[in-house]
Amino acid sequence: MVASNPETRFDAFHHHTIPYKTINNQPIDAELLIPKAITPGPHPLVAQFHGGGLFTGKALYADWFPPYLVSFALANAAVIVAPNYRLLPEHSGADVLADLADFWAWLHGALPALLSSKAEGVTADLDRLLVAGESAGGWLALQSVYSLPAGTIKAMHLPYPMSQPLPGGNKKEMMGMSLPDAAAVEAWLAAIKPGVVVSSAAPPARLLEGLALMQQPGRRTQFLGEGKRFNPYEGLDDATWFPRTWVIHGADDEVVSVDYSVQLVEKLDRLFPGKARLTVKPGNHGFDGEVDPEKEEWLKEGLEWVREAWLL
Repeated sequence: MVASNPETRFDAFHHHTIPYKTINNQPIDAELLIPKAITPGPHPLVAQFHGGGLFTGKALYADWFPPYLVSFALANAAVIVAPNYRLLPEHSGADVLADLADFWAWLHGALPALLSSKAEGVTADLDRLLVAGESAGGWLALQSVYSLPAGTIKAMHLPYPMSQPLPGGNKKEMMGMSLPDAAAVEAWLAAIKPGVVVSSAAPPARLLEGLALMQQPGRRTQFLGEGKRFNPYEGLDDATWFPRTWVIHGADDEVVSVDYSVQLVEKLDRLFPGKARLTVKPGNHGFDGEVDPEKEEWLKEGLEWVREAWLL
């Protein structure tokens, strides 16, 4: 399978890092991947939002970037655009949403000319836009639907999306990893430097601290924000449109409950019949990391269902 090795996952692309905004003189970047075999003419786009609980992650962290999505983009001669965004706890959920809005303004405004300057004769087909996002990236993908004009996104692919804020609790470990205790979390928070912009981090840095922080009562609303604006599941109540969306989830997910995706798709079925499909497979968070669409018929069929709305 193309891109099965994380070390060579993006070798079939020309890679460009481009700031889409600046905060405190510090750039926030989008990563642009243009297939090396691309031909002149209009090409579809894939906007990919990385996961990491909103605490960690970076746009082209290969270990978390689904290899089948890379292969899918190449098979359809698509350009991938993957933004970074400000992370908690240095920043708030409102900051993340501001970055999301600025990214979309940049993509529709500046990206077409930038793409043509990087690949002569290549143009961005903004009418064929696929949005993907795993885990917390799914949170940004869903928020994108609520903020963009109807029909802007043709299809979405959401692996184990964080469609609701992660709940608090008293978990001591997740996925076999021990969470830091309260003292370690407080030391992490105390080390935050005012004014420093943090918009990417290579996992697992910050992940366990972030998950531990969300276990503490009141911390979720303190750092993410409170209300429908920060809860995509509740925000769906006000949605006026929705693209075709394929959600996949591991039945044994310890980070984002599979119940979240069941509830999301059931609600979508009520509000926008026929727009959503859910596939549940055995496995934990990130279960799809090495699945091969040529060997897994369910993945091949699901991607084709997405492609029909995206390109046909």
